[in-house]
Amino acid sequence: MKKMKAYASFDDYLEDQGSKNQEIIRALRKFVKRVEPGLSETVKCGNGCWIGRNGPVAYDPPAFAALLREAGGDPVD
Repeated sequence: MKKMKAYASFDDYLEDQGSKNQEIIRALRKFVKRVEPGLSETVKCGNGCWIGRNGPVAYDPPAFAALLREAGGDPVD
């Protein structure tokens, strides 16, 4: 299994993504801030995510695609 990359911040994680993924993550970030401004951004298991009082609420879409690939699945574009 590939070793997880460590990031000091969500912004560092974002900047390390490809341009298409950055576009998706920025749009999702804007949406989350608008509809659920109390969530905090962090990086868990090498993937960007939003955390609420009870734990992770959402992982960014590129993270889901990577997890599916690692599990042998085929992510839907």
